[in-house]
Amino acid sequence: MPTILFLVGMSKPICHARSLGVIGLLSFYQEFYGTCIYFLSFVVNGRYKNLTVSEVLIFVCFTNGLWFFLPLLGIYVSWQFVETNSYNCVL
Repeated sequence: MPTILFLVGMSKPICHARSLGVIGLLSFYQEFYGTCIYFLSFVVNGRYKNLTVSEVLIFVCFTNGLWFFLPLLGIYVSWQFVETNSYNCVL
């Protein structure tokens, strides 16, 4: 639900930018944290040992890379909302 609220709020301002920024910070932090925990458990449990290098690069690094870097971008944008109380960083 917070992700849908954030997406709607980005396209049509439905609340103050600072409020939307806090929602975004919490949501994107959770996505980032979950990705780090998943990747750490993948490495610690040795699940990569039965995969080829190309499978690890494509199915693990690329897909997790998206879930690693895009929430960081969301955290940055959300922080700009909180700091400036304005939607100017995305307009």
